[in-house]
Amino acid sequence: MDLSCQDTTEVLNLVNQYFDCLKARDIESALSMIYYLKGDSIVDVPENIRNKQRMALQMFPGVGYELDHYTFFSETDCEVKYYTILFEKKAGDNRPNTMAFLLKPVRKDGKWYLTMADRDDDNTTHSNIPK
Repeated sequence: MDLSCQDTTEVLNLVNQYFDCLKARDIESALSMIYYLKGDSIVDVPENIRNKQRMALQMFPGVGYELDHYTFFSETDCEVKYYTILFEKKAGDNRPNTMAFLLKPVRKDGKWYLTMADRDDDNTTHSNIPK
């Protein structure tokens, strides 16, 4: 896969827009940014998967979002791992306060789309990215 700085910038801009929607508690706008890779096509997320994602985002609203890493492997096999910060911690508080999520950017016809890893979607759960 040929990559340029523009590709990285485009994906990170999408991720930051997604974070902005989540920070504003605008889950529907965040979900509207997510697509589904069906074979070789980018389509709207099936309603059953959209409902699961909506429920996860509503159950675990964050006070912040932190990018962990991003990896580009192929046009349909990339990942962005981020953490949702569930609550602010005070000094000495050892409770875990983050939850990890994975976005799967896909480049189709030169345009980047965000998809989410989902057990029901073989395209997003089977990755060749070295761990």
